[in-house]
Amino acid sequence: KYVNPAVGNRESLVQKTVVRDSEGMNTIIHETKYVAFLDNIFFGSKKVTVQVDGDNEEFIFRNNLVFGAQDRNLDDSGNSIPDTTSGLFATGTFSGQTDISNNTFTGCVICLIAPAGECDLYPGKNRWAVNDNVVHSGFAGVVEYIPESSAAKCAGISFIKGYNLEIGVNHNFPATEIRANNILLTEVDDGIVFLTGKYDNELHQVFVANSFFAGHLRDESVYDPAYANCSDMHAIMVSAHTVKPEKVPPKGASLKIKKDALWEGRMDISGSYFENFYDNFDSRCQGNVIFTSNKNAKDNSGGVTFHNNQATNVGRENVYYFKNPDPEWIGLITGDCGGYYCTGITNIIVKDLDGSLTDDSQVNGQGTPKTYIPNNKRIVNDDCNLYLGMNGYSCNSIHWGLLSFESLDWDRKTRIVAPVNVTTDADDFRNDLNSYADHAKNGFYTGLEKLQRFHSLVQTNRDDYQIHYTGTVPDKMRFQLHHSLDEDSVVVYQKYTTPQTVKVTLADGTYIRPKLSVNGGVITDEDECGANVYQGVEHIAQFKLTGADDCELIIELTNSVKGAVRYEIDIFEFFDQDGPTEFIDRVALVLGIDPTRVRVSQVTRGSSIVAFDVDGEQQPEYAEGEEKEAIIDELEEIRDRIEAAIQSGDLDILGSKVLDYELSVSMKNSYYHDDEELNQEKDYTLIIVGIVVAALALAAGIFVTYKKKMAQKKKAKVASHGIVVPKQVVASSVSDLQGYDQVNKSSAVSPSVQHLKDDDRKRSGSNDDEEEKEEQHSPALPSIDFSSRPFANNDGNAADNHSDDQKHHHHTEGSESSGNNDKDFAFSRKELYLGSKILLSADIPGLNFKQMAF
Repeated sequence: KYVNPAVGNRESLVQKTVVRDSEGMNTIIHETKYVAFLDNIFFGSKKVTVQVDGDNEEFIFRNNLVFGAQDRNLDDSGNSIPDTTSGLFATGTFSGQTDISNNTFTGCVICLIAPAGECDLYPGKNRWAVNDNVVHSGFAGVVEYIPESSAAKCAGISFIKGYNLEIGVNHNFPATEIRANNILLTEVDDGIVFLTGKYDNELHQVFVANSFFAGHLRDESVYDPAYANCSDMHAIMVSAHTVKPEKVPPKGASLKIKKDALWEGRMDISGSYFENFYDNFDSRCQGNVIFTSNKNAKDNSGGVTFHNNQATNVGRENVYYFKNPDPEWIGLITGDCGGYYCTGITNIIVKDLDGSLTDDSQVNGQGTPKTYIPNNKRIVNDDCNLYLGMNGYSCNSIHWGLLSFESLDWDRKTRIVAPVNVTTDADDFRNDLNSYADHAKNGFYTGLEKLQRFHSLVQTNRDDYQIHYTGTVPDKMRFQLHHSLDEDSVVVYQKYTTPQTVKVTLADGTYIRPKLSVNGGVITDEDECGANVYQGVEHIAQFKLTGADDCELIIELTNSVKGAVRYEIDIFEFFDQDGPTEFIDRVALVLGIDPTRVRVSQVTRGSSIVAFDVDGEQQPEYAEGEEKEAIIDELEEIRDRIEAAIQSGDLDILGSKVLDYELSVSMKNSYYHDDEELNQEKDYTLIIVGIVVAALALAAGIFVTYKKKMAQKKKAKVASHGIVVPKQVVASSVSDLQGYDQVNKSSAVSPSVQHLKDDDRKRSGSNDDEEEKEEQHSPALPSIDFSSRPFANNDGNAADNHSDDQKHHHHTEGSESSGNNDKDFAFSRKELYLGSKILLSADIPGLNFKQMAF
């Protein structure tokens, strides 16, 4: 028996025992209570030396030596069997005063696999059941995880000593937070390898504190070239955070990333000591750095901050090393990234907040704050210095951030808008971005699903970042400025291809009204998160992001009625009387809706032109068929009611009347793409009917003229047999020809019509002088362009079809009277004028053909 000093309980004791040479697991500890293993030696097993499973209460494993766990070398038939080789593998749960400490694990594939502490359930605690163990001379030292049965989301990892390993301490399992402290590692390829995941709606963070990391020992005599290597040692790997981490219980150590990266992750390193990271120690000890990036982090990595650390014997080019994209990522069939490498790995941000990672120019441990970024040369400024040996830039400023944005549309994994370019006008800043990798495998091929999420390194406190998309801008997007100071900010410009209704809200749904002023909305340094302006003419939305955690914006297109009304009031007086609020309240009152559905997006001079939007009640992510028609009906009803209110004077405000207005319907891009039809279908119903009637009337006029022409030809035939016929054409009335001559002499071509005429000449290659001579004998008869109407032939062949019809008509007439020139059957402009008189005199309700461009 052993008396546990912590609680006084008497334990069943196994002590000073050697357990060796097992063909399977050496020792199995299952569902125990009050059992202690002290001062034992376990070695020579296959697969796992010591297996601990089930629920174990007050289990003690202390001062033991475990070594020599061997792989079972399964043949091909057993490859599907998980075969984790470990010194101690604890898959169960612990309760009470469990203590696994002061043990040594060596000569193993994975030395120790055990549950982590539940740090969110025990705030302030920094020492856990697994502590003060030594791991060395193996592939991986310690793998810790949160058991599946636990409600904890924070993994506590503490008091570990390790050396001569490929991976020091590893976590790649479900969690939102890792808190590690008192880790001592030296001569480890990748010391800290921490990944979290699963909980995608929460912030993921990694904290490493009060730890010691050495690139190599001071005594070079220990490095026998036959047995040891001391190059490419990395103290810390930048954290990664993924939707789907490895499953528990673990199968081994892993730094793989199998699914999409999460929206944001953070890593904080503080109170730690870094020693002997430099290249001139020994010819074999090259490329040792404090931190490096994860080669599998295609999509996104955690933003890293260093502070209150100490560094000794750290070379200027031994601070970091950023991995390059893998060429195998590219490929339309088997490549995860498509035709362009994934860009998450070239947009990593690491900040040394107090300059303590470099020992030059330090005063009391304080140096120059720096930002370290990968070799992404088109985004840097003059404060950044390139270090090719580290494959990155050191920038003498911490005013950098990661601009993150993504599509929230229903088709965000299948409708590709990449590549995306983030640029500025003031300098040559340009960051070309790809979307996330295709992590959905379909057998040998990719699954053709790429999350449209992007992360761009940016210099903060700038107001000129423009985002350009290859595809149509998504209807709903999320934006946030990550890894920057709270007071830092950026202003983003996003251009839409067509007039749209853009709504800006915080992530919690708080609506942010557009900024308005007499001189147009201008976003300033004093504005808060979410300040936004919409430039209606250019279809550009501007909005401000700050580095504060709660500054997360949703930029969303809505189904709405867009309008503009012009009031006969000076713009200064309009703002002095709080015209925007008055207008919103009046529209909401007229429509009987919540004022939050009404937005004034812009106010401009002339006298006061108010651009506004009214959101429809129905805002589904996607709609088709009857649901889409119901949305259209609702918006058209809103449009009609606004128009009726304008015409009745119900929308007059501040003692000012509406001088003129424009109204249109706007819908989301994802399920409606024919705005022209939407906005013209009702307006042109009467015009469609009228034009049909007008065409019949014009045809009647032409037919009359044609009959007269045929009569003249018959008379000409009679004249050839000796009968004299007058040569001039007899007009249907003297007033008609006089009217024609009067139009010919006095009508002036409007500038817009003349512009169209000039364009036609350039396209046809006509001679201007000949055209002018012809116009001296012809009236100005501009024509209607039907191509913009919903019933137009959209294939661009309308003119060709008309030409073919004319040719066919001429050919038919020519066959009836051979020997006559086709010119005899062409109608002169004077004859067309006579025919159009019938059209102009037609009385069609709602139409005035004299004002139309016939």
